[in-house]
Amino acid sequence: FFQNDLRVHDHPGLWSASQRSLPIIGIFIRQDVESLSPFGFQKKSKMREYFLHQSLRVLKKSLLEKHITLLVFDDIHSSKLEHFIKSIQVDTWFTSLEPGFEEKQKENTLLERFQPTHIKRYASKSLLHPSDYSFLTNDPPSRFTDARIRIEKNIQVRPIIPTLLPHEPSKINHGDDDGIPPSDEPWFSAGEEAGLKHLHDYFFENKHVLNYKF
Repeated sequence: FFQNDLRVHDHPGLWSASQRSLPIIGIFIRQDVESLSPFGFQKKSKMREYFLHQSLRVLKKSLLEKHITLLVFDDIHSSKLEHFIKSIQVDTWFTSLEPGFEEKQKENTLLERFQPTHIKRYASKSLLHPSDYSFLTNDPPSRFTDARIRIEKNIQVRPIIPTLLPHEPSKINHGDDDGIPPSDEPWFSAGEEAGLKHLHDYFFENKHVLNYKF
């Protein structure tokens, strides 16, 4: 179950799912670009929606190279999603831990509707793994500076998760409709490949990190 982790590189949940020697199916549930917040603000701009669609296409391509199908649904309450979930036997759901309120709400709604047998969540949002610094939740320092100093004294960066190998194909027939809306010519590059290229340019080509003010 993808939310804000649209990548195959260094993805703990995807890697763990691949170790089970069972078919994997990726699911993403869109949020309508026209939807409004409780305060009447538009939740997502057209540009953000375009960025999302480009990222989903890149993810779909990367997953297909691993023999994994990505299905995109336009609503968490859609009949298509319900029919699909009920038509297959899902052993375990894998997802990333999401700090956002709406992301958690979406996940909880999904779990309440379909009640999977097993659910596994993985931390994939930060360079430092939360379980390596349990004091931040068990005994949090009163000041940010105190937490930073304590972390820097014993900093640990976990190794990158191995690259995902091609997996056993899933026998899912979804026709030609993958749920990703069509778009015009790209205004900019988005997705995992563009993000990795940007990081490489920032650190190694242009070396902008040398001018970063700490």
